[in-house]
Amino acid sequence: MGKNAKKIGNNPISRNLDRLIRSGDGTQKNLEKIEAEAGMARTTVRSWINGHRKPQQNSLEKIAKVFDINVYSFYDEPGEELVDARPLSPDQKEIIGLVEKIRDPFSLELLKTAAKIEILRKSNPPDDKNVI
Repeated sequence: MGKNAKKIGNNPISRNLDRLIRSGDGTQKNLEKIEAEAGMARTTVRSWINGHRKPQQNSLEKIAKVFDINVYSFYDEPGEELVDARPLSPDQKEIIGLVEKIRDPFSLELLKTAAKIEILRKSNPPDDKNVI
């Protein structure tokens, strides 16, 4: 690896966080946005990306709010269709807010699965012969 090569941690959170930071406005602007709106230092975020540290759930929730994405997308393997492929609807935000208050891992996994099913339904609407 070259002297200036960027190291990315070997876990879904690091890879998805790196992909999020590089998207849209670019790395520098996105790191500034996290620093200003979520109150997290750039060095902290970089340590999560390179796998030196692991973020707490509440930190991921703050970043998800900044970018208006689903926090559970940090746990998906890159290459899968992520729940955060589109901005959350007001109904989805309300449901996620209620489930997050429960803090029940089973309910959180159930919500993630339901969101993926909804994405599949929208991308493959049923016809008269194939009703889901």
